[in-house]
Amino acid sequence: MQYEPPVLESAAGPHTIINGKEVVNFASANYLGLIGHEQLLRSCASALDKYGVGSCGPRTFYGTIDVHLDCEDRIAKFLGTPDSILYSYGLSAMFSAIPCFCKKGDVIVADEGVHWGIQNGLYLSRSTIVYFKHNDMESLRNTLEKITTENKRAKKLRRYIMVEAVYQNSGQIAPLDKIIKLKEKYRFRVLLDESNSFGVLGKSGRGLTEYCGVPIDKIDIITAAMGHSLATDGGFCTGSARVIDHQRLGSSGYVFTASLPPYLASAAITAIDILEDNPSLIKRLKENTAILWKGLSSYHHSTLPYSYSTFHLCNQVEPTLLQVFCSNDNQYLQTNVVKPEPIIELKKISKCPGVKNN
Repeated sequence: MQYEPPVLESAAGPHTIINGKEVVNFASANYLGLIGHEQLLRSCASALDKYGVGSCGPRTFYGTIDVHLDCEDRIAKFLGTPDSILYSYGLSAMFSAIPCFCKKGDVIVADEGVHWGIQNGLYLSRSTIVYFKHNDMESLRNTLEKITTENKRAKKLRRYIMVEAVYQNSGQIAPLDKIIKLKEKYRFRVLLDESNSFGVLGKSGRGLTEYCGVPIDKIDIITAAMGHSLATDGGFCTGSARVIDHQRLGSSGYVFTASLPPYLASAAITAIDILEDNPSLIKRLKENTAILWKGLSSYHHSTLPYSYSTFHLCNQVEPTLLQVFCSNDNQYLQTNVVKPEPIIELKKISKCPGVKNN
């Protein structure tokens, strides 16, 4: 029987309409509940009046609009990096930035649980890919050790570690402090995807670096999609001016694609402003997460392993509804369920000379 995904007949907020019936939406990545926020709507309406809908051109050929530059500056200022670059599509930030820097002959050590967008970027890079066990630092250490000691050419190769901040497939958080120690010991560069942590992790929502207390300049390349916490679309990469300038010349998703519609860039700026001015959003998210997790643990008569995948279930839903959902009288509460992506098939990975893949 073929699966038919539900069709929403209203905005994908905490409450939505499916088949004419209002339901509680537990499947959206609208982590902070900004979909339908009045300030975002006003920002989009103002940008539509000023710029129209699309740009009808790539950034390198009359597709750069002043609001794009404003958005890049706002992201860099919020995260504390020298510069940022916008992409029109969230996943294109990953599968364009990776092959922009990683080429044939380079070595990328990647977590086996990375999401499809990263997997695609790894494939397009044509680099030698070596996977380590999911979020296992001992496996990562052993892999880096083998590459640097058993491969005589290792010191002459460009070497990268590819991880997610919050893994989309498992909800686990990467131990960035340990990863940085291994990076510095074995002299690798780190590529970090913050799609599911930007606007969520850390005291002010600045992501995994803030959450782990790691200076952001320790990370060589950071990418993120803006279709989650910011409730807009597109993606970005942030880092040093050299890292960003290189992408403006050689990143396919930036050079050959029509630029991000200006109203979405305007919405992203406004969403960051809201996040910065309202730290209570993150506090409420954590409170809702705790309520739901406690209720589910009690309902299943066991302690569930805590992970931030529950952010999918807690976007600005009223705490009373979460408590009802976790009670025995939840037959009247209808929810959507999103099936997670499968972990990659390890049979398809390429091999690095002198290294046994985990």
